[in-house]
Amino acid sequence: MLLTATAHGVRTSMLHQAMEWPDLRAAACLPQRRCCPQVLIRFGYGPDGGRTPRAPAGTTRHRGD
Repeated sequence: MLLTATAHGVRTSMLHQAMEWPDLRAAACLPQRRCCPQVLIRFGYGPDGGRTPRAPAGTTRHRGD
């Protein structure tokens, strides 16, 4: 879902703080099911964010090397 959103130019952000408030968490729960959301995902359009730094190719190691 996140990759599809990115491919279509949609920005996403994870919002876990809202689920830490008991009243908001209760409001988000589905009464007919025994589940509560752990995170909210916000979708929208906005400016490009900064790139995530990556290690140069060949500098990473696998376990056991």
